[in-house]
Amino acid sequence: MFKKNSGNYELGVKLAGITWMLATLIPIAGITVALILNYSPSSLILLILFVLMTPVNFITHKKACKKCKMKFICPASMAKGEER
Repeated sequence: MFKKNSGNYELGVKLAGITWMLATLIPIAGITVALILNYSPSSLILLILFVLMTPVNFITHKKACKKCKMKFICPASMAKGEER
């Protein structure tokens, strides 16, 4: 789809980190604000479910990193230090 080495790898890693951070924090902040402004049990349940599912996301990401061929050179790898 793209030519080899046509992108900016460092920028991609930074943007990926920002995207993961925002995709985690914005829903938590939004649901918390919604709870403060207008409490509802369903919003509280959504917040609890989202917070409980966040570690599952990181575990899945780590498993994917373990299979990736770039895990030893990728600055965003969660599998650094793992056996080859």
